[in-house]
Amino acid sequence: MAIEQIEPQEKVFPYLYLTIGFLVAIECFEIFISALQLNWKKKNQKIPEVLRPLNIQEVDYEKSRAYNITKIKFSMTVSIINTVITVLLLYFFYYPWVWNISGDILAHYGFDSSSEFKRALVFIAIDNIREKFVGIPISYISSFVIEAKYGFNKMTLKTFVTDILKTFLILIILTPPILFVLLWVIEAGGKYFYLYVEGVVFVMIIIMMFIYPNFIAPLFNKFEELPMGPLRDKIYALAEKLDYPLTKIFVCDGSKRSSHSNAYLFGFWKNKRIVLFDTLLKHLDEDEIEAVLGHELGHWKKCHTWKGLVLVMVQVFVIFYVYGFFMYNPEVFLSFGFTDQSIFIGIVLFILILTPINFVLGLIGLRISRAFEYQADHFSTVLGYADKLSSGLIKLFKENSGDMDPHPWYASFRYTHPALVERLNYIAKCKGSGTYIMMA
Repeated sequence: MAIEQIEPQEKVFPYLYLTIGFLVAIECFEIFISALQLNWKKKNQKIPEVLRPLNIQEVDYEKSRAYNITKIKFSMTVSIINTVITVLLLYFFYYPWVWNISGDILAHYGFDSSSEFKRALVFIAIDNIREKFVGIPISYISSFVIEAKYGFNKMTLKTFVTDILKTFLILIILTPPILFVLLWVIEAGGKYFYLYVEGVVFVMIIIMMFIYPNFIAPLFNKFEELPMGPLRDKIYALAEKLDYPLTKIFVCDGSKRSSHSNAYLFGFWKNKRIVLFDTLLKHLDEDEIEAVLGHELGHWKKCHTWKGLVLVMVQVFVIFYVYGFFMYNPEVFLSFGFTDQSIFIGIVLFILILTPINFVLGLIGLRISRAFEYQADHFSTVLGYADKLSSGLIKLFKENSGDMDPHPWYASFRYTHPALVERLNYIAKCKGSGTYIMMA
């Protein structure tokens, strides 16, 4: 779609002010939920009775409590700042200004300013630089002040700067082809463009699922094969038992940046890999690591990645289908201060207008994620890892200063994983239920 001028109108539906109202309302709700959690943490200064049987020491609980209070205060501050900035940018027509400046820059250097693709690239570059002025200081404070205060940050200033430059380089490489294909498909797709967009987005996601672990992640961390030994033998035996076509087990130097632990699976078809963070090897014994991998393999066996992808594709379909009713509506562009319209700007504005719907979809996604975690815990439990999975979770929460007793509302609206006590109770229930998951 070429950039087209819009005829001025005397009365325009107030999409801008409705969007600002939604942003402020959602931020007020986020502040309310965070305040509940903050007050909850300040009141519960002693280990709750429900946690005492877990052999958690007062020092571990106090570190977790203090760490999470600090994170809540920081996240509240960051969220408020970002919302205020977004509202001000919208109210003072920052985005139309950047769009016009992008055309002027292209014209100044002899490029075609009527090219939507080129103009969109300049727009993205300018706005990305603007975001970095806020985002980089926030990331610095998060890593070198908050995480460092509680002993979690292991990143050097050199690594921090290098990561920023690498991320910027990746964006420079990936943004142009993705943007070009998306704009072209929407323009060429005609009346049923959303069907073609659905296919293109699906292909892009599959490609990125291959590119990220194989080419992008190694730019930030080293991945070395797990040495021969009992742990390696146990993992391969577990994979064989579950028909998981494991080809390699990697150890990632996660301690290069943080002392937090993680493990994940990746790979396609008959070429599956497992990645263990070196911090996980440090904090857990071999049987507990095996139990954690039983949980991760539960995600694979229950097809959670593909189910999640289906949900994403449904969301993409709905968004672009509804977008079709807005993309040629001049009132949307005029309300936000634009004097011309284009596919790219239409998408940017439509995402803003969808703020309340995206908020609701996010909450639904959290509930689904927690359901998946329960299913994965159940899978590991019926494999016989109930006790080791429980002890491993307790250790990880202690080592990571995880939120051991969140406010129920805060957990419901923020956490992708159930609270520690909820998971432990569920594992105990599964252990005594005598039920088993079909392996086929």
